[in-house]
Amino acid sequence: MAVGESLREPWDLGSGQYSGTLYDDATILADPIRRVEGSIVWNEARRLKYIAEAPIVEDQIKLINFTGEPEFFTIENLGDTIGGSARALLRIYPLPSIAGTIRFTGQVNPQRLSIFDLQSPVLIYINETDLDAFAMPFIIEELALTKYWPEKGDKNLASKSADKAEALLKGFQESTGGGSRVMTPHNF
Repeated sequence: MAVGESLREPWDLGSGQYSGTLYDDATILADPIRRVEGSIVWNEARRLKYIAEAPIVEDQIKLINFTGEPEFFTIENLGDTIGGSARALLRIYPLPSIAGTIRFTGQVNPQRLSIFDLQSPVLIYINETDLDAFAMPFIIEELALTKYWPEKGDKNLASKSADKAEALLKGFQESTGGGSRVMTPHNF
C-alpha cells in the first residue's frame, strides 16, 4: 500500500501492477437517517452483534480473521468532520471478503415540505397509509389557506380533517421494540 509517494511495506516482486477488488468495511449513514434501531443484518442471513460484544484483550478487539464474513458492527459519528449530509459511518468487522448487503431499521428526520413542493413532484418518505391518515389532511388544510384553493371548496371541512388527524397523532404510539438506539442524542 502506498502512503504519499513511498511504499509502506517492502515490495519484492518484479512489477507493482496488480489488480484486485477492494471491499469497504463501512457505509455512510446520511440524512435523513436520525438513528439506527435494532439489529444490523448482513446479506439477509446474519444478525451482526454490536462491537461491545466482541472479545476484548488489553483494549484491543480480538478478531481471529481480518477478512471473511462480518460478525460485528459499530457506528462512528462524524459530526461536521466531512460535511454534507453524512452523519455517521456504519462499520463492520471483520472486513467482508465478498460484496454484500446491509439492512437495518431506523428512524428518519421529519421531511420539510412547502407550498412550492406542489409545483413539481416531490418524493415523500412516508408509509402510504400514514400519508393518507396524517400528512394529507395537513397538506389540504394548508392548501385551503392559499389562493390555489377553489372557491367551491369547503375550507371548514379541510380544517376539521386536519384537526382530526392532529388528535389521531397525539394518541399515536410508536412500537417500542428493543435493541440498540445508536446515533441517539445524549440524554434522549
